[in-house]
Amino acid sequence: MAVAFKTHPDAYLEGGLLNLSVGDKLKIIMTVEYEDLFSKLGRNQIYEVVKAQIDYYIKHPGACIKDASYIKNNWDGIKQSLYDYCSKITTRSGSPDVDQERFNELRDILFEEIVNYFYDTVDGFDIDY
Repeated sequence: MAVAFKTHPDAYLEGGLLNLSVGDKLKIIMTVEYEDLFSKLGRNQIYEVVKAQIDYYIKHPGACIKDASYIKNNWDGIKQSLYDYCSKITTRSGSPDVDQERFNELRDILFEEIVNYFYDTVDGFDIDY
């Protein structure tokens, strides 16, 4: 299983993941089980894809500006989608604090590096992170 997990980022990248819209990438993420995303292998996959996405932005500034604009204009909806995803996995005995912790983890692993890159490189980029 570990070998399969390690090859997934290459398959995603070769399949054109970096060219997809932010919205489409979110739809893909929402199909993955939370436990898989936050396993050691899942985190490594996300790290590799985020790193590749930033490299893509460096080489394709138009895509960078387009995605930064999308995130800036849709950040509240993006956060709500992430929160809803985290809320669905919380059992009835779960608390809003658990939802918030999971949301913060998910937001950070998916967006922290990207958002920081946009702050550093895209004029006028500002969101309520």
